[in-house]
Amino acid sequence: MHQTASPGRAEPPAGSSGSPDPQPLAFGPFRMDVRARRLQRGHEVLAVSTRAFDILAILVERAGQTVTKAELMERVWPDVFVEEANLAQHVSQLRRLLGDATKQPEYIATIPRQGYQFVAAVTAAQSIETTPPADNRDTRAAAPELP
Repeated sequence: MHQTASPGRAEPPAGSSGSPDPQPLAFGPFRMDVRARRLQRGHEVLAVSTRAFDILAILVERAGQTVTKAELMERVWPDVFVEEANLAQHVSQLRRLLGDATKQPEYIATIPRQGYQFVAAVTAAQSIETTPPADNRDTRAAAPELP
């Protein structure tokens, strides 16, 4: 069983590997900064729930390896009893966010009766930007944001 830094808190998210300043990671069109807890597609910062982000961070850290459901639940919900359905719901949310399919996954594969595996290539990202470069500014009026 994993030790936690403090009661009710998950271990440091995946990708941190004990390093004080983990490098941002890239996969497909996505950039993930584990330390800043930010996921981007291009210049768009994506809204990801805390638990879903933790799950994604663990899977990305262990890309190419099967991560058991038990390990995910233990690391994301330490000292809390949760059903596998909670984990499945968060993985489903991640798949929608990433535009992934369960039958032919590009990012998160289900390993039947075992767990999940991050199947995309993961590389170190140079940096994560939150605004587009000045020379790529769109001069059209921005559409209003919907709630």
